[in-house]
Amino acid sequence: MSVNLENMAAVQNLQNESAHIGHLFWYSLSDDLFSRSLLEQTLAQVGLSESFLPRPISFGDAFRRATKEVECSRHPSNGVTENYLVRDVHSDSKVAVRHIVRETVDTQGQRLSYREDEAVLTLDKKTGDMTCHAWGYGRELGNEAQRLFETFKENYGGQVVRNMILNMLKTLSPTPVRPSGGVYFVPSAHDGDLAKLVMFVSSFAKGEAFKIPVVNTEESVRMVEQKVADHLDGILSQCRQAVSNASLTKSKLAEIINESKEVIAGFHDYEKIVSQHRDGMESRISLIRDAVSLLMDKVS
Repeated sequence: MSVNLENMAAVQNLQNESAHIGHLFWYSLSDDLFSRSLLEQTLAQVGLSESFLPRPISFGDAFRRATKEVECSRHPSNGVTENYLVRDVHSDSKVAVRHIVRETVDTQGQRLSYREDEAVLTLDKKTGDMTCHAWGYGRELGNEAQRLFETFKENYGGQVVRNMILNMLKTLSPTPVRPSGGVYFVPSAHDGDLAKLVMFVSSFAKGEAFKIPVVNTEESVRMVEQKVADHLDGILSQCRQAVSNASLTKSKLAEIINESKEVIAGFHDYEKIVSQHRDGMESRISLIRDAVSLLMDKVS
């Protein structure tokens, strides 16, 4: 009986942990309703920390989301377009008031009429009660906003959970693989938590996540080296632009600083993989540290 030694060696190499340098990872999550209890249960089931939970939904959050959701346009047979838009009118510690305004425009976009109170939507921030006083089509939109408000008081939307997933991913020293994003390399030091993240996303009816092993070959290492270098260069460029941009808010500066610190901290997971080009990588890390120091001075 003949034995294919090349195939046997390949199998043994795949089974050898030293041959494994990480995974390619990507995911998607469509819009849906996600209760806080569902997120808590799913995190617990896969073994991830509750610290990743988004902040509790406030009455104000649900009110803004529900009222924004009913914005729309109608096209009556007379060729006039009716736009129904939501505008903030008043907000304090007790109440929030938003109006649904109605404007009509002709086929050239010229405004024909404008009513600023087609519906008056009021939230009692203490009790969580929402009231609506409306006329015409605004009454239908106001009723829908009230229905959505009751739903949104108890449920997050897809974007909140996508942000939650991204925050989990950031703890795994990810490196973007595609310029447009969406696919990441995660080093093998985080195999366990990556598996949990895949299970978390895949637990939802409209979610899917995949991790594909990356074997330690010359081509794979070259790919990782190039992508790490590109990522570091991108972070450095972002920091330098922020240093020279006087119009950035403190919150935006803090976001850039935090992202840069995460990349710096995660580099140790790549040191063995990029060992042949370590000096060049560490030079980039040093430049990013210097830029972060300048940004911190700018914030303070």
